[in-house]
Amino acid sequence: MAEAKRRRVDMSHNGSATFFTNICCPYAHRAMLALELRPARAALRSVNVPLTSQFGTLDKWGVVKADLLDMFVGKSLEDKAEFKSSVNPSGEVPALRLATGEVVAESEIVAEYFDATSESSSHKLVPVDPLAASRVRLVMKMFNPVVIPIVQLLKNQDPGKDAQLAEQLNACLEKFVLRLGTESGFCVGSVCTLADVHAVPFLWRFGFLVKHFRGYDIFQAHPRLALLAKSFEEMPEFQAVMKREGLTKEKLIPMYALYANDSRWSEDGTVMVGRGKSTFPQQRVFGASMRSRRVGKALNQLRVALLSRREEACRCVLSSLLAGQLESLVLGVFTAWRNVKAAQLSAAEEAARAAAAASEASNAGEATELRRQLDSLHAEAIDAQRSVAEARAASIRHESTMAQELLLARATAACLSLREEASRKVIASLLASRLVLLVRGAFHAWQHACNGEDPEKAAEELGALRRQVSDAAAAKVTAVAAREEGQAALQSSQALAEHLSVSVDDLQKKVAALEAEARQAAQLRIELQKAEEEAREVKASQWDLRCTAAMLSRRERASRTVIASLMASHMELMLQGTFCAWRDALAGNQQVEAAAKLQLALDSSKGDLETQALELAKLQKEVSEAAKLRHQLDETASQ
Repeated sequence: MAEAKRRRVDMSHNGSATFFTNICCPYAHRAMLALELRPARAALRSVNVPLTSQFGTLDKWGVVKADLLDMFVGKSLEDKAEFKSSVNPSGEVPALRLATGEVVAESEIVAEYFDATSESSSHKLVPVDPLAASRVRLVMKMFNPVVIPIVQLLKNQDPGKDAQLAEQLNACLEKFVLRLGTESGFCVGSVCTLADVHAVPFLWRFGFLVKHFRGYDIFQAHPRLALLAKSFEEMPEFQAVMKREGLTKEKLIPMYALYANDSRWSEDGTVMVGRGKSTFPQQRVFGASMRSRRVGKALNQLRVALLSRREEACRCVLSSLLAGQLESLVLGVFTAWRNVKAAQLSAAEEAARAAAAASEASNAGEATELRRQLDSLHAEAIDAQRSVAEARAASIRHESTMAQELLLARATAACLSLREEASRKVIASLLASRLVLLVRGAFHAWQHACNGEDPEKAAEELGALRRQVSDAAAAKVTAVAAREEGQAALQSSQALAEHLSVSVDDLQKKVAALEAEARQAAQLRIELQKAEEEAREVKASQWDLRCTAAMLSRRERASRTVIASLMASHMELMLQGTFCAWRDALAGNQQVEAAAKLQLALDSSKGDLETQALELAKLQKEVSEAAKLRHQLDETASQ
């Protein structure tokens, strides 16, 4: 072993993203294909991390013989220990250390991370449509059980267990194939998805590795898997990865020889002493049993189809018979129901007619009485309005007369008061002048007496003074009489005023009575309006009754028409039922003959199918022999 080629490689984090991979590992191959289909945004530093078993092969075979892909240059077990301590404690690849120092591990997760973070314009590996994405994840889940039996078959060292392991592998592959789409050669849809990236690295490797080391062809029983591997193998991205890594089927065979020998070495550690390469003679028997099972399954399906057809024919016959009986039963029930309904309708019509006649008569009498009451109320209302109007006119005339008398009395009283005041002033002035004259006469008499003048002259003067006094007294009497007359006039005016006040009170009472009569007239008017409304309601009810009577008559005519049409249709149905019963009786004999012919045809087709199954078995036997011959030729050519 050339120790000069062993040098340490710095696996420490230097601030850039690093992709740890191994092209020999199918798990790492998944992530490499996802990265090729969905390139990362920034450049990645790729570091190959060999498996521990590969280091053992390197130590035993040497660098030149074991390091076919030049993967082990600069690698050692110390590098592997550093990878476990600083990147992935499990030591498995692939692993992605981001620029931030965080690590993304596991093949499915790394592949989905590349798909989610890529800014490429290519289609996404996980579809945006939730339904399509669910189909992708279901296919991935159904492929996971395939990995264990296919690796166990490659590592098996007991030839007696090959058939059992192959059967387990075939069962898992059948479940996986059932979930694949039919739109194209890919797993789901018409383009490559994460399901193809998940399954193809294993199918492509172990498809030819198991065939080479164990002689078992997994694509023989499942052509759909061969189409899937071929479709993916023709993709430019797959070819680019294989070309860049320098990986071919010829270089993978010696690398996986360690699995085929189950890591068993000779004592000197230079030769593998395991099972190595072997054949698989049980595949023909296993394939034949599978084909026989398929033929048996096809025959069982044919028997089930024949039985279902017989059952369907029997159901048709029974349904036709039951339909005839049900038709006759329904016809009888409907006839009885029709008779009952006809009797009920006739009784209801008679009752409706009687009720309509009675209601019409009663409504006519009520309408006549209401019309008479309405006329009388209308006449009373007119009389009340006329009397109210006359009372109002009389009250207005009386009020005007009383007002004129009141004004005249007030004027008379004012004149009398003025006369009394004038008479008082006149009497006061006369009395004053008489008193002055009397005082003057007495003074003159006293003066003449003192002076010794003539007594006759004094007597004359005294007589003249007495005359003046008498004239004044007469004037006083006249004034007193005038005063008495004024007082009498004043009393008469007061009496007139009292009479006027009494008349005003009577007038107010009459006005109150007139107002009460007006209120009664308003009440009568309201009652008149109510009577008019009742009359209108009576007219409306009469109209409704007429409409109801018209509608009932129309319903009667419509019911008669419907009953006539139903009777005609049921008569037609009865005739049809009779004809169908006669036709079914004829068809029964024809069905018996047809069933006999069908049984003969089925028996003949069964014999043909058995003949074809025998021919198919012979053809498959010839195909298996041709495949065996081709396999022998391939082995001869490889040797």
